[in-house]
Amino acid sequence: MGSSQTLQLDIQTCKAEQLDEPLQITEGAIVLMDEASEQTKNKSVTIPPLQKNIIKRLFGERPSPEFFRSHRDSIYCAFGDMLRSFTRQLKFLNGDKVCGLGFSSKSNSGDGRLEGKVALITGGASGIGKATAHEFIREGARVVIADINKQLGEQAIEELGSQAHFVHCNVELESQVVEAVDFAVAKHSKLDIMYNNAGIAGSPLPSSIADVNLDEFDRVMRVNVRGTMAGIKHAARFMVPKKSGSILCTASISGIMGGLGPHPYTVSKFALPGIVKSVAAELCQQGVRINCISPCPIPTPLVIGQLAGFYPSAKEDWLMKMIQGLGELKGTVCEEIDIARAAVYLASDEAKYVTGHNLVVDGGFTCFKQLGFPRPDQVE
Repeated sequence: MGSSQTLQLDIQTCKAEQLDEPLQITEGAIVLMDEASEQTKNKSVTIPPLQKNIIKRLFGERPSPEFFRSHRDSIYCAFGDMLRSFTRQLKFLNGDKVCGLGFSSKSNSGDGRLEGKVALITGGASGIGKATAHEFIREGARVVIADINKQLGEQAIEELGSQAHFVHCNVELESQVVEAVDFAVAKHSKLDIMYNNAGIAGSPLPSSIADVNLDEFDRVMRVNVRGTMAGIKHAARFMVPKKSGSILCTASISGIMGGLGPHPYTVSKFALPGIVKSVAAELCQQGVRINCISPCPIPTPLVIGQLAGFYPSAKEDWLMKMIQGLGELKGTVCEEIDIARAAVYLASDEAKYVTGHNLVVDGGFTCFKQLGFPRPDQVE
């Protein structure tokens, strides 16, 4: 590591200039904890006019109260844009190593879209839940993962780091959902994001309606539907009083088209968009948003486990290829990270006017059906 170098923002020219002596952040300096190359020393950071006013406000020049009241929303927006802009441009100036203003020095840090937020993710120890926890943390959130599998949960927080905590939770039991929500609030003093992701598929073998096991049907509904309702209910206890918050639910394209899964699972996933729309009608009056995400089949532990029961002799890599081969969008495949990024969008202020929505992430799977007609030259 080289010696610490400092950039100071010149308020009049809106350029970042190197200083011989390092200054503190409170004096308007941003410290780069790496050695800048000769080629980057003369590069500057350009600040738009409104952001320039924000910098003046931060570094000592105070505008009138009337100015602040008139431009409050723009100021908040510009300030967030300014911080993200600084991060990107300073990474460019100094080899992607940025420290100060609360940004991570790791090259895989995000844009701070969830900076300061607190999220609770059920079913967060593996699959989509774990991938989402990683993305939330990368974007600046603190995360509590709730899962029925204690061993996987503890392994997950070791991988996710200090911004993640684990609480054991079986969403079939409302009391444990209450405990998980209360744990998150006790740990972080608030709850901004509730992601109801826990779910089960039930029997891996599609059965005739005449053979459906109603005990199994009840359990799938308890986990996938009742568990989601419990998560929504108890997250709302803390979100409604402060008139803000984002609630997410994992639905499925099995809740859009029939015939893609066992009857109990399909019924449960059809229920979730209905719950979201019903609850959105109420919570929008309180400033709380609720949305769901409908993924296409991806090789999560849930899906792999279900198919392994149907194809007991198949190897896992064959099952993964089969699942990925179901997609319609060629040249790419749907992965857990794609659902996690959809969740980041819906949880962030970028989706501040989105509620009651089912965000389908399926590469066009549910948009059309290929008829498979032969070409004229193939007809005998």
